Amino acid sequence: MKSLALAGALAGAGVFLARVLLTGESWSMVRLAVGALLVVMGVAVVARMILSAVLRYRDSRIGHDRTRFVIVVGGVKRRTEVVLRARLQHATASASPFQRRVQVATFMTRTAATGDLALRDVSAADADALLAWIRPRRGAAAAKPVDEAASRKDSQEG
Repeated sequence: MKSLALAGALAGAGVFLARVLLTGESWSMVRLAVGALLVVMGVAVVARMILSAVLRYRDSRIGHDRTRFVIVVGGVKRRTEVVLRARLQHATASASPFQRRVQVATFMTRTAATGDLALRDVSAADADALLAWIRPRRGAAAAKPVDEAASRKDSQEG
């Protein structure tokens, strides 16, 4: 969103400079240079967004052992959070219709110290397993699966 706002501001500045401030034949080279600069900056912003998304997907990890939950969010900046299981206050797994189609989900958990920790596009099975691990008293049967339609279909077939 920040990149889109920056691109919008740059485009607005370019239009303002070209149409309002720099009128006349003497400013035609300046208008051309400003236009070229804005195009280059726009391409750079889009390239950075794509690179960041690819790196974030490739370098992100999630896992746990008996007492700790570990989440690594990759990308241009890599952030690693290690949280004790007892400190996790809330956990959810959600999936948009597009994510359900490819059987992935967004896993989010919250602690008082670190705030929200989220990892997008983790497999739906892994998200369900993490919910069952975080909520051990309820067990895996009581944890609500990410893909409810598939679980209902499986239960009707079986």
